[in-house]
Amino acid sequence: MNFEFHALLARASKNTVFMILERAINAIHRNLRSRRSADFKTSKNAVQAHEEMLDAFIKKDREKAINLLEQHILAVRKSY
Repeated sequence: MNFEFHALLARASKNTVFMILERAINAIHRNLRSRRSADFKTSKNAVQAHEEMLDAFIKKDREKAINLLEQHILAVRKSY
């Protein structure tokens, strides 16, 4: 579901460059994830972050969405 969220987000943007980048980043992310055991806490945090970002997108709160995305990227980076 994590990877699908990012793919749907990219498609919804209708931004070709973003869609290409998302596919490349997701491929790398899948590869890295396959080398580690499942981490429930990290997955739970990702789901919560995705829900918060989606809520900001729905409300068209651009600044909040950007802030949440930046926080999410930094949190994911720490897990590697």
